[in-house]
Amino acid sequence: MPKTVSILASFLLLVGVECVFAQTITIDDFDSQCELVGVWADNKTNGFSAGGTFKNGYHYTSVVDPFKKTGREQAIYTPNLPKAGNYRVEVTYRATSNRSKQVTYEVRFAGGRKRRTVDQSRGDGVATAKLGTFPFKAGTGGSVVLTGDGGGSASADAARFVFAGEAGDLPPDGLDDVLDGVGGGGGGGAGGNRLDSSNPGSLTYTFPADGMARIAAKLSTYGPARIEVILKTAAGEESELMSWSRQDDMDPSPLLFKGQPVEESMQEVKPGDFSPVKVSRSIEGKKGDQLILTLDGNFGDANPMLSVKGPAGDDANPGAPGTGTTTGSAGGGETSTGTASGDDPADASN
Repeated sequence: MPKTVSILASFLLLVGVECVFAQTITIDDFDSQCELVGVWADNKTNGFSAGGTFKNGYHYTSVVDPFKKTGREQAIYTPNLPKAGNYRVEVTYRATSNRSKQVTYEVRFAGGRKRRTVDQSRGDGVATAKLGTFPFKAGTGGSVVLTGDGGGSASADAARFVFAGEAGDLPPDGLDDVLDGVGGGGGGGAGGNRLDSSNPGSLTYTFPADGMARIAAKLSTYGPARIEVILKTAAGEESELMSWSRQDDMDPSPLLFKGQPVEESMQEVKPGDFSPVKVSRSIEGKKGDQLILTLDGNFGDANPMLSVKGPAGDDANPGAPGTGTTTGSAGGGETSTGTASGDDPADASN
């Protein structure tokens, strides 16, 4: 073989190898690599518009028979990756105004798990959420999971895994980026000034100066659980600001703020069916005062949350002046049972 031909063949071989690894692996919700747990409806069966979704089809959670959801639905996308390395993870779904604003995704990658809460109600048609870039091993050990519909209706379409470089070339950027204007809240995780199902326990926030702090709370749970917020002054005096206890997902008990019920903390979606609503309150404190936040219980697959933001409006970080410090943590569930309207025609549900 002439030398020039040999060189060209070697070049093409290398290019071919790179093309194999620089591929996009897409898993549709109707594919065998997507496991649907629980009860799901789909647009093909019910005659709804595909809205430009992948392969013209999607699934969604509903409260309407015969596809009434159990409240523990999951869509698990498991790729067979040809090569270890960093992969950009994206998911698509059918967005519409009556979709849930709190759909939870969990990326399970080599070395950990990360979550993102996506607002699926923004837009009309197919939408994409870019969850981040993460390290994966070759094979089927990783996945992305739609773990919760936020008490409303979630849509499951496709998941994409795009090779983004050798392991170590790109540090995983977590669940920070969202594409196509799709909103999302922060996920759980140890540390910082937020407690949730993956990081329950207690944390203490110290006011760095006189000012206001803002507490946000939502007690989603399938078992006995509680939220408590105590204000401890620099002089050592303590007073209870918030308390919230629920026995299960049907318990209508509202948040108590300074001993008074906050009725808007629970919404009656339908007669006898209540869902918790995220509630925020501003707290005034003096320099050196402390807010002691506690979230604990048996949440099941629910994802409650309790957080504090400081006077500047920024989440404090452990180690910085006037920061919150996490003093307890444990594992937990995933689904966020909040308010949202229904879908296609799945109405809101707890």
